[in-house]
Amino acid sequence: MAEKIVLVENYLSCHICSETFRDPVTLSCSHNFCSSCLQKFWEQTKNKNCPICKRRSSNVRRGDTEQKLPDNPERHTKYGTVLGSEGFSSGKHSWEVEVGDHPNWVVGLAKESANKDAEFASPKHGFWCLGHRDGEYINVVGGTVRVKKSLQRIRVQLDYDRGEVSFYNSEDMTQICTHRDTFTGKLLPYFDFGKSAGAKTTDIKVR
Repeated sequence: MAEKIVLVENYLSCHICSETFRDPVTLSCSHNFCSSCLQKFWEQTKNKNCPICKRRSSNVRRGDTEQKLPDNPERHTKYGTVLGSEGFSSGKHSWEVEVGDHPNWVVGLAKESANKDAEFASPKHGFWCLGHRDGEYINVVGGTVRVKKSLQRIRVQLDYDRGEVSFYNSEDMTQICTHRDTFTGKLLPYFDFGKSAGAKTTDIKVR
């Protein structure tokens, strides 16, 4: 069990501070870092190269102008999403996402070969997620999920071999919903967050 926990933490940890991501950003080379760690690193090095592969890069920005960046397979060009740098192809894995009162988010897992420009993060496009939009919790397959109280922390639990992705309220481990499917290929942790819109929670924490 201890080895599995360490393994998941490695997947969700910033390569600069070695802690779980805080306000994560993805560079054009697909490496992920805490936003503040990356800015400090760039200030120290006087350039904007990736701390890992040293490629010139631009930063789990959302704007009106489309940037001219490489169309590598991992890049999600249409939405502001972050993928885990490594994924899972067997076994059981779990982690927590602290969403607080953030009004707009989708968390879960995405297939490595998922349709990166799909309009909806649904299983038919290679995504198994739980989301929150317009005050409602959705299971991204067209259904609204009822909860007893507002969710602050979400536990994402993957059982790859049984083909299950489950979501729980971390406070009392109440099950929210479960996706069942036959998985093929690698699954990556998936994070999609909109604007905080005045919410107290602006930094999304992964534990």
